[in-house]
Amino acid sequence: MRVNVYLVIILLLLSACSSKPTLELVKSTVEIKEVSYVGFFSNGEVAKLPYIMSYNFRLENTGQNMVGGLGKLMDSNSEEGLKVTLEPSEKLIALSNEIFGVNVFEDGGRKFGSGETIVPILVPHQHSDFTIDFVLMEISENAEIKVPTFEQAEKLKSAAMDATLVVAMKNKEIGRFDLKNTTKN
Repeated sequence: MRVNVYLVIILLLLSACSSKPTLELVKSTVEIKEVSYVGFFSNGEVAKLPYIMSYNFRLENTGQNMVGGLGKLMDSNSEEGLKVTLEPSEKLIALSNEIFGVNVFEDGGRKFGSGETIVPILVPHQHSDFTIDFVLMEISENAEIKVPTFEQAEKLKSAAMDATLVVAMKNKEIGRFDLKNTTKN
């Protein structure tokens, strides 16, 4: 009888472990892109945003179950699909503050401009590419735009992998990858 109870407990534990999403970071890169986007101010002046720091990731679902949901595609439940975010290290934040006078990663980069490309579902043994972009500029209180030189952008890029990629689904973290230890090209 006692053996049967232990066997049932072990089976329950094994089944619970196997249902957890299993993701692997297959590839991670960062690049500085020159941008040809042009913006206009209310006074008619033209402003070109010269650089975007683009993080590119390839994730693979190594498990047996689908990970994510169609919520982002069907617009029914935006939290259902996969979501990727970047947590910069204190060192990377300090470097951003040194170069720009601000943290370009603040609020997920949305304060100064960012974008992302995601896939809401990964089926078993499928990989997909994800992108997180950060606009490299500062908008000061008097609406002046401070843009970095190419050398400053490259300096930030040299420390860009000192960050953590966080993968979530339904507002619950399902994966965390330290980029400085898992960088693959």
